[in-house]
Amino acid sequence: MKRKKLLQKIDALDQKLKLRTEDIHGLAQNTHNTFKKVPLVWLISVGAAAGALMAIMGPTSLYTMGLTGSRLFPMTSKAFNLGKQFGAGE
Repeated sequence: MKRKKLLQKIDALDQKLKLRTEDIHGLAQNTHNTFKKVPLVWLISVGAAAGALMAIMGPTSLYTMGLTGSRLFPMTSKAFNLGKQFGAGE
């Protein structure tokens, strides 16, 4: 009986893994299609600028800036949405 339960548990986990793999594949396909729409010049120039910034500032300060930006993003997006509600930017 114990072996049967373990096999059922493995099958259930396998089904979950298949669903997640399909989701990730769909997201990867969407990302790929989005990058196809962006001109190649933009991708190369942004990559070069990011590389230059990384060389100048160093990885630790860029990591800190990224962390700070990710913390500030919800606040700024709410502020912009609030501004739109009151007619700012029209």
